[in-house]
Amino acid sequence: MLEILKNFESAMGGTGRLSPGVMLGAGAAIVLLGLVIWLGGLGLRRVLSVIAGAATGGILVFIMVGGGSGPALIAAAVTGIFALEFEKVFVVIFAAILAIALGLSFQIGPHIENVQAVKAIDQDPNAPASVPHSTVSSGRSANKLGDYATDMGKSIKLACSLMPVRKWVIIVVLATIFIIGACFLRYPTLALCFSILGTTFIFAGMILLLLHKGAAPVAHISGKSSIYTGVFAVMVGLGTAEQLVLFGGAKTRVAPKGKSDKTKGKTAGEKQNWRT
Repeated sequence: MLEILKNFESAMGGTGRLSPGVMLGAGAAIVLLGLVIWLGGLGLRRVLSVIAGAATGGILVFIMVGGGSGPALIAAAVTGIFALEFEKVFVVIFAAILAIALGLSFQIGPHIENVQAVKAIDQDPNAPASVPHSTVSSGRSANKLGDYATDMGKSIKLACSLMPVRKWVIIVVLATIFIIGACFLRYPTLALCFSILGTTFIFAGMILLLLHKGAAPVAHISGKSSIYTGVFAVMVGLGTAEQLVLFGGAKTRVAPKGKSDKTKGKTAGEKQNWRT
């Protein structure tokens, strides 16, 4: 994961910096979305499941086809509808995909570095260089983000093909654990998944905001990776616990009440008919 973030920091920093408005707006929006998912994911599970389904399908197809917004948008629409109509099935799929992404983030780093090193060697030496510390317009910033996403998608696809079998075994075991949890402990697993996703968004948004200030947050994180990994884990644990406390038993509490009211009404009706 750090290798991908380092590449992002390098691509979005030094040369051809993104528009401050784009970085500030995108960073703040991602942090806000992350907070909502982190604290209230389980309470908003229907809406967030549709969004997560659309985003997951779009991103996966975008990486698989090597770019192109058309197929990604179609996949996003299909998976979003699927998540809405088949929520329980989607929870299992979502947990498995998130587990695979989590496993890849810890396993793919060296292979991403190898891919980037090969690309640097193959780079055209006659290609025009960017002006140092220049800032591109908002429109060009969006294009630059799109170009980076396409390039990184291809790099991830190639890096996955270079990973040894033993690493894939670890990822499959992790995905299996999440799938079993989603089947038998649906709400705790869903709360954990939303907490992981929300925490990731918060970190990503904060990195964008710090890049806007001209800092190098990824380099700082990589120097103290154990500390920030611990912070990430604590945030995931707190978000999961908070969601389960506030939203985990809401459905269970409402059902008995409705049943009790129905029983009371039926009993009252029986007494009234007996008297009459």
